[in-house]
Amino acid sequence: MVISLPQPDGIPAVPDGSAEVPGREATAKVLELNARRLWHAFALSTEAKLAAVAAGVATLESEFLAHVVLPGNRTVIDELEPVIASAYRSGQHPSISNTATPRAD
Repeated sequence: MVISLPQPDGIPAVPDGSAEVPGREATAKVLELNARRLWHAFALSTEAKLAAVAAGVATLESEFLAHVVLPGNRTVIDELEPVIASAYRSGQHPSISNTATPRAD
């Protein structure tokens, strides 16, 4: 899974972290709070997915498939979103190449 933490916008980077920049401490606290919120939401969503799997409502694969990281460091959803969007725009069934098993219609 790839998770992007919140990044500061317009805050100058301090490579060694030793320089004092006005507002940097406040910005760091805000970033830490945002990161904690993100991790909390991630934990809640993961717990819900695992509960669905445990209850037999879903499979582990179906719950996490979109987040599988493929060679090239892109996820399944990164690869499929444009294909799905194109299918909706065109009204045509998407052509997904390199699949291991043919689609059963």
